[in-house]
Amino acid sequence: MKILIVDECRFRRRAVRKQFTDAMTGLPITFHHSECSRSTINTLENAKQSMLTKVNLIIIELNLVIDNNLAIINYMIKLKDCLTPIIIIGSADIWVLELVKNIVLGFKLNLLGSLHVPLKDGDIYNIIQSNKQLYGDENTASSPIIPNDIVGVIGNLDEDKLSLYYQPKIHTTTNEIVGFEALSRIYVDENNILTPDYFMPIIESDSLNFNLTKLVFENALEYWGAHEILKEYQLSVNINAEDLLCEDLVSDIIRQYEEYKDIDLTLELTECSPIEDEDLTLESINRITANEIKISIDDFGKSYSSLDRLDSIPFDELKIDKSFISDMDINSRHQAIVEAIIALASKLKVKVTAEGVESTSVLKMLVQMNCDYVQGYYFSKPIAGTELLDWIDNYNSQLHNI
Repeated sequence: MKILIVDECRFRRRAVRKQFTDAMTGLPITFHHSECSRSTINTLENAKQSMLTKVNLIIIELNLVIDNNLAIINYMIKLKDCLTPIIIIGSADIWVLELVKNIVLGFKLNLLGSLHVPLKDGDIYNIIQSNKQLYGDENTASSPIIPNDIVGVIGNLDEDKLSLYYQPKIHTTTNEIVGFEALSRIYVDENNILTPDYFMPIIESDSLNFNLTKLVFENALEYWGAHEILKEYQLSVNINAEDLLCEDLVSDIIRQYEEYKDIDLTLELTECSPIEDEDLTLESINRITANEIKISIDDFGKSYSSLDRLDSIPFDELKIDKSFISDMDINSRHQAIVEAIIALASKLKVKVTAEGVESTSVLKMLVQMNCDYVQGYYFSKPIAGTELLDWIDNYNSQLHNI
């Protein structure tokens, strides 16, 4: 979870950090701070470029709000940012806090509450208890609170609201494009395109996983099938182990693929929780691979995938989770884990892909370790389907001109 504290006073910032850390013990929290409105707006502007995934909560000191003529609030109103949660803290009279609170709510910003300082023990804890989506286990702690009208859009998801982006997979030796991973986004309006960090907790809590997987699979296959040039590249679609327990969904995937046999298709399998019915899961995997659909083990090293089952799953690829990749150039433990997974993949005679490559130093290490493929912002952020063909042309032109 990433929290931005906007306050000139170092003591208050420290008090806020301590209360959050105490209230959310054991959960990963990253604190950033800003002492003025201008730097805060710059931070929000940078976060907007990645669809607000960099800031999950903003805590704003009241005097900065008032003294700067509501600059931060006005910026968020201009952005129509009704997603990012806000907490306002201040030492002014209660009626002043209430006035600013009503202004913020009047513009439908996502205000969690206002707190009078000095903070009392339990103030932050009470905010969290009133907004339980703000915290959770390691997988959900970074998910922001979402207003009810947007929750409704997610709950009634259809193909008009689903938007697919594609993350390129690059060969480490040739730098050529190998394929693309389809990534889901939910379109709310022109100012709000939600990433999985926002909508997956709701999808999972409302048991909408099957519906989402089916929509992503249908749309990705249809898009790939409509463009002959895309058939030169692998298409990867994510599937959760729980999806494999739905025999109708598995049958539907196999039926749809019958129409697109000229597509090199891989299902990236993730286990977000222990498998409930291992026999049915393995039966579904065998049905899928029997129909010439490849299986990749996604987030290997972090998910519930275990070594004792690797010999029972007919997979073609291991994907190393980005949490091990992103800092392996400065984290010797992560470097050792990555090296071991690459060696394991080599002995198993399967390909290995590293996710989350963002720097030259990490890329060079992966090349030296004989990692087959890489994905990450070093090459490209996820690309909207409408921009994909142009991106491929530009990338290939630059590659061939080197």
